[in-house]
Amino acid sequence: MKKIIVAIVCICFLSACGNAPTATPLPLPTPKPTLPSGIKLRLIKTIEDFQAVASSTSQGVNYIKFADLLLKARSSYDLLLSGDKSWVAVVNEDDLEKMREALLGWTIAERIWSAKISRNFSEICENGPFHSEVLSYSPTIREYLDKLAKVAPTSKKCIGVDSVISGVMGDASKKYNLGRDSLLAATQ
Repeated sequence: MKKIIVAIVCICFLSACGNAPTATPLPLPTPKPTLPSGIKLRLIKTIEDFQAVASSTSQGVNYIKFADLLLKARSSYDLLLSGDKSWVAVVNEDDLEKMREALLGWTIAERIWSAKISRNFSEICENGPFHSEVLSYSPTIREYLDKLAKVAPTSKKCIGVDSVISGVMGDASKKYNLGRDSLLAATQ
């Protein structure tokens, strides 16, 4: 009797399984592209070096320390972009461009600061050294000079070097900060 019951259960089980419609397998999710581990490490190092420059500009820093931090940031950025760049498709290229623009701004500020030290350079005036470079880079300085032109339209349009350095550094840090978070997310 037990054998008959077991046989009936097996037959029912097999017939139920054999007549069941086959389910269509669900498509596997497309894996999100990730950065190769070596690039990930270089990107993290570059972000750390850029963050050190950005933090130093807001905290206050002397020229030698700033130039050293900038050199490290430039070196890590150059190393990041050396070699095969197929990984760039994984990150937002606009964010990498923001890093390049930040580096450009900090470099402009460093060159002006160096001129201030070596040549006792105290102002940036219309049509003078660094004038067009600063105006094309820094919205902060453009806005300041536009306001100055409205208030005193006949006066010489000059701005102190320290103010220019601060304005350009601040603009550079803003550009870096705009791209930082999504680049950090790409390293996760």
